[in-house]
Amino acid sequence: MMVVSGLLTYSAHSKVMQIDLKSALRLANEQNTGLAIQLERVRQAEIDNNSAVYQWLPTIRAGFSSTDQNGILQNTDGSITDVDRTTESRGLGLGTIGSGLAPRPGLSLELDLAEGIFQPLAASQKLEAAKEEETETRQNLALEVTAAYYELVQSKRNLVIAGETAGNAGNIEKATADFAKAGEGLQADAERAAVESLIQQNKLESANVRAAAASGRLVQLLRLNEEVELEPLDSMIVPLNLFPAEPELGSLIRKALANRPEIKRYKALAKVEESNYKRETLGMLLPKVGVSYSDNRYKGGPSGSVSNYRDRTESFVAVYWQLDNLGFTNLARKETQESRLRVAKAREDQVEADIIADVNLALSQYRAARKQVEFLKRAVARARKAFELSQERIFENQGLPLEALQAMNALEEVELLYLNASAQKNFSQLYLLAATGDEIKL
Repeated sequence: MMVVSGLLTYSAHSKVMQIDLKSALRLANEQNTGLAIQLERVRQAEIDNNSAVYQWLPTIRAGFSSTDQNGILQNTDGSITDVDRTTESRGLGLGTIGSGLAPRPGLSLELDLAEGIFQPLAASQKLEAAKEEETETRQNLALEVTAAYYELVQSKRNLVIAGETAGNAGNIEKATADFAKAGEGLQADAERAAVESLIQQNKLESANVRAAAASGRLVQLLRLNEEVELEPLDSMIVPLNLFPAEPELGSLIRKALANRPEIKRYKALAKVEESNYKRETLGMLLPKVGVSYSDNRYKGGPSGSVSNYRDRTESFVAVYWQLDNLGFTNLARKETQESRLRVAKAREDQVEADIIADVNLALSQYRAARKQVEFLKRAVARARKAFELSQERIFENQGLPLEALQAMNALEEVELLYLNASAQKNFSQLYLLAATGDEIKL
């Protein structure tokens, strides 16, 4: 029984799943572990961004408290008093006792203005950096899946080529053996053909291993069942034509510097360090603020005899400046943050240089692969013709078996080169697309 879902075909008996590149990219975006981890990092950055704003909100405490004191107390004048008293309070503010403020006020806010102003700015830039890193992860994943899919197609096509070559080698082996038995050929030629046939059988087994490895790699990226074997719907590398006109390096570089997520991510990270630097610079100038307010019902009395509940309100406001270790620690933190800002700026400059090199490499690979495909396509046609002519000469007893073996090997080599160049041409186009910051869509 076959179950078909979109472009995926799964056979419950053979455990073979057919897949194309578009479906592979879709599954990767849905199931890849690395991408799932990055999405969680974005969620964490969103939470941190919200938490940075929450510091402006007060803490609320409401409930009931009861206090009993029994024993001696020392008064401010040094005298000793034996006390036995009970207090209770309920409402906003807990632990109220005597004339002091509630140790756990109903509403309280402790705020460093420098933190309150610049920490939300830094958190928002960290969120932006995480989102850009998600985009970068998606692009890298798309390239990785594309490379794995083309390797799967190549390995399957390589298997076909190896099978055809092994069959041709077997035919030549039989023909030369027959000629040797009939006295029309040399036994040495028959032995040489037999050796070549065994070599091609070995290559066929290696091709099977490569195909299995390519399937396993794509299964791993897509987080599919380990027992599934992937079969590409494409029996050949289907040519892409994403750049019909000759790309111009300068325009590609300008586009990349404007669109690449790495640029945006490192710019955001530099702004994070800039916000932190401003926080440390202005931290010695901006005050800290402490505010509290309690509104509860309070009662108390000696020896367990307590009064009725009565209203009691308290408020506290403080504005103060703080220099840690006479300000030397503040200065050290400022200098440290200034150094981190310089590092962030240097990384920003470095990523620009890396992107320019990336675009150069992608374009050169595309140009080279395009030329290789053109002349290797012609080479395949001529190598196939040469092999066919060599076979005819052998069967007409006009040529040597070694000529056919050489033509066969040349045909196999050029077919593999053409296959590799075709895959490289497609992949280099997608690589160039990603290098300029465009999303890979097929």
